[in-house]
Amino acid sequence: MGGIGPGLAQRNPQLSARSQGNASLIAETSDAWSAGIVWSPAFAQGAGWAEGLTASIDFYDVEIDDAVQGLNPGAVIEACVNTLDPFFCDSVSRSSSGSIGVIENQLQNIGSIEASGFDLAINWVGPDTGIGQCGINLNAIYLDEYIERTANPDGTQSVNDLTGTHSDETFQRVFPEWRAVTSVDWNLNRWSANVAFRWTDSMILDSGSELDSALFTDLQVRYNPSFADEPVTIAIGFNNLFDEDPSTCDACGVIGMSNVVHDLPVTVGYLRVTYQSN
Repeated sequence: MGGIGPGLAQRNPQLSARSQGNASLIAETSDAWSAGIVWSPAFAQGAGWAEGLTASIDFYDVEIDDAVQGLNPGAVIEACVNTLDPFFCDSVSRSSSGSIGVIENQLQNIGSIEASGFDLAINWVGPDTGIGQCGINLNAIYLDEYIERTANPDGTQSVNDLTGTHSDETFQRVFPEWRAVTSVDWNLNRWSANVAFRWTDSMILDSGSELDSALFTDLQVRYNPSFADEPVTIAIGFNNLFDEDPSTCDACGVIGMSNVVHDLPVTVGYLRVTYQSN
């Protein structure tokens, strides 16, 4: 990256990165433990207010050594500027005018990854009534810690705590502390329906600004016609039912939104016919 004239301005702020394999990679190794509890109270089985109730929580703690991953392309450029080390600078190409071209983001053994958290699930099935049977299901994920340790050329390590963050690198990665999906189901004879609420916690961007939390709602109605000898299901549905606008992501490229965790600002409808042969 040497020989750059003073006052050079990068005209294209959206840079390209190329990910590729690496014959020098070694296998990852990991240590992990997990524990879970499931509770299904007897008093809820066949009670007047429920056919069943189940709750579960699963804890996990994982450490991966010699983790295989590409570096954040922005971090590669920053490290080159700060250290002038060929380890980083050789991955950043420049045109004859000095503008940055494609960043070679080859997969490598970055160091280690430490992650821990828990998954929570609650499932309630209501009694069968004249207007149908309802159920509610909650699935939540909590990320307590996500830390990457990257080996530097001088033998030191860089520690990066990504918990609760959203990267603005080319291959956007997201680590919200909380994620949850709650669904409400209804069944009556040949009809059934489902409403799902998908929520993602707020996150901090690489720029330091905050990406707001978001809630999206999906609806699907299904019918099983009686004229078919084989099981046939006709479904009509809508994703992002209320046309919720995603949170503005000022560091996520030209579209200004996260294309990883958020929906496009439109309602998407569909019609689906499913045939299952016995």
